[in-house]
Amino acid sequence: MTSTGRPRRLLLDVPLGVLVGLLTLVSAAMATAGGPTPDDRLRPFPTTHRGGGPPWFGGRGPDAFWTTPSWPLLGCVIVLAAAVAVRRVRPRAGYLIAVAAGAGTLLLGAPLGPVMLGPALTLLALARAVPPRRWVGWVGLLVPFVWCGFVAEPRLGLTDPAFWSALLFGIALMVLPALIGLVLRNRREARERTRELELRRSVSEERLRMAREVHDVVGHSLSVITMQAGVALHLLDRRPEQVETSLQAIRTTSRNALDELRATLAVFRGQPDGPGLTTDAGFATGAGLGPALRPTAGLARLDDLVTGYRAAGRRVELDGVDQVRDPDAGLPAAVDLAAYRIVQESLTNVARHTTSATARVGFSRLSTPTGDALVVEIADDGPPVRPTAGSDGTGLAGMAERARALGGRLEAGPQPGGGFRVRAELPVPSTTGPSTGPAGDRSPGTVGSDAGLRAPR
Repeated sequence: MTSTGRPRRLLLDVPLGVLVGLLTLVSAAMATAGGPTPDDRLRPFPTTHRGGGPPWFGGRGPDAFWTTPSWPLLGCVIVLAAAVAVRRVRPRAGYLIAVAAGAGTLLLGAPLGPVMLGPALTLLALARAVPPRRWVGWVGLLVPFVWCGFVAEPRLGLTDPAFWSALLFGIALMVLPALIGLVLRNRREARERTRELELRRSVSEERLRMAREVHDVVGHSLSVITMQAGVALHLLDRRPEQVETSLQAIRTTSRNALDELRATLAVFRGQPDGPGLTTDAGFATGAGLGPALRPTAGLARLDDLVTGYRAAGRRVELDGVDQVRDPDAGLPAAVDLAAYRIVQESLTNVARHTTSATARVGFSRLSTPTGDALVVEIADDGPPVRPTAGSDGTGLAGMAERARALGGRLEAGPQPGGGFRVRAELPVPSTTGPSTGPAGDRSPGTVGSDAGLRAPR
């Protein structure tokens, strides 16, 4: 319990303790209007006492009780009320004190009914706060407590219905608060487990998102560097003057990758909320991070993305780019980033897994029953090659996950005429504009899930 929780609980529980004390005092005062004499309590069949009250009050009526109260009884009631007030702050001590003070109150003439509220409330708080194995034995203390209530009453015969009703009342006093406390404790533990599972799931999702971003950034850059290094080695003897171009491309790609990786990690650290760094539009600047960072991933950097591939001798054709670069296109930042990452990963797969020299990247808008969608399609025209060792399909799985996170879908598979095609539909709010063109046909046999991805690329 926190330091601020205790005063709040005491503020709520003190009035309840006062109420229990007042009810006990009122019931004790009403009980003084008549009762058995000390001799009657020792007889099997007590007679009616005519003195006007039990011997603890000297045969006085309720009016005399309020004018000259019994101080021992009043002290027990005050202790009982205090135990109820602190029952949630000190559940064990509150329960023990309530049982002891309640037993004394019963022996001093108060009836069982109101007095049982104190032990019942403290037992409920104990069962709610403490594991059952640590308090179940303490329930036995209520047996002598109930016995004190019977001692203070006239002797009841075993055939008297009042005896059995009083006995059931005492059993209910021991069982019901414990059961209610257990139910409340189980519900609280279930809520805590649910919160813990949600927290773990959030952490896992954040880790997966971070791993996906780092995979896209590093995987793409390393693929471009590998291609440029291969070109440099190939031209080293024949055309050494071209080697410098490849090395410049490697340096540029490495620098861009480091900047983008730094910006991505800054987002995960929460630094975009600081001055000069924002993710609302998919850009990050370098305030507080040393050198200024380049813009984070987005279709605005599409030319930079394909430059590295073209410098390595790969041909990349772009179609419909003006539709996504137009400021009036109104693409949300999440859609813009997902489209860029899908193009990036697809081109990386083309470089890694095919011998194709040409890749085509197309963008179009599609009207759907639920609104508009941005269609991104990447295809190559070369025959596939056998996947290299360690190609587990995480790239396609990451692309499919990006599409699903936006409510879209992704299809990937070989084309009938050769090559490989990736097609993604990313929903866009319908208010951003009407459909501007068809989206193309879906290839039969491909599905928009991880299970349906045909090849580990």
